[in-house]
Amino acid sequence: MAPVTPFRPATTPATDSYRVGGHQVSYELLSTLKQASSRTGVDFAYLVAQAGQESGFKADAQAKTSSARGLFQFIDSTWLETVRDHGAKHGLADYAQKIGTASDGRPRVTDPDARSEILALRDDPRIASVMAAEYARSNQQVLAREFGVDVKKVDLYLGHFLGPNGATRFLGALKENPTQPAANLLPEAAAANKGVFYGADGNPRTLGEIYAFFNAKLDSKSQGLDTVPLDGQSSGLAAAPYGNSAVQAQMDEQRRFVDQNMKMMAMEMLHKIMLGNKSRLMGLGSPRSSFDSGES
Repeated sequence: MAPVTPFRPATTPATDSYRVGGHQVSYELLSTLKQASSRTGVDFAYLVAQAGQESGFKADAQAKTSSARGLFQFIDSTWLETVRDHGAKHGLADYAQKIGTASDGRPRVTDPDARSEILALRDDPRIASVMAAEYARSNQQVLAREFGVDVKKVDLYLGHFLGPNGATRFLGALKENPTQPAANLLPEAAAANKGVFYGADGNPRTLGEIYAFFNAKLDSKSQGLDTVPLDGQSSGLAAAPYGNSAVQAQMDEQRRFVDQNMKMMAMEMLHKIMLGNKSRLMGLGSPRSSFDSGES
């Protein structure tokens, strides 16, 4: 596979941009996300929504409370792991081979200068986009094996937010009891992301509330995408789906029934929150940063 072409700032007029997900996004950046989708088979609309949710489409965004950085807010360890596992196929072999694995299983780069250089790649939207797509595809495979059902956009986002193991625990518990407090299930994640797991009043949010919120948020972040002409297409919604026919053929009808009812319950919860306490809902921002303000 050809290496990822380095990103260069747009030289086209400022008007060559589109209103997507509440943000004014350059055509060049949308093309970059489309290219990552085409190279990996990960849905274009999902990548757009994730970039909007994570950084507000800001390529050099830096979280205030963690090492998360770039268009997709990769923390240091996840970025190193993703480049190590997937970089070679996208022309990053020189970087990938410098990343080893420590005794605790975490990625390690012995040369501090090389480590800094690899982490700085997060600021390149084209590299960040294709690595985010590869990470999403890996999470999709984990979740599909675990649940044997169609993996939705919000499920993939939870894989990015909580990691594949955390997302597996979250989604499994969600099917069993969506009304249980999420902080009880994932106390470490809750401690690091209090704005997500707790409301403005300090009360813990339920699994269903968090799932419904992120589901609605991701949908909103790709609004307007159907007006963007990319490669002769009106949108990227026809990109390859998350799953594959073999996985879909194994879908369990009863689990699908439970999943559908769980989604209805979660959306009802979201509707009640929006009507009953709008300020509480508006207080839930991006899990790792304050970039998701809805402003362009």
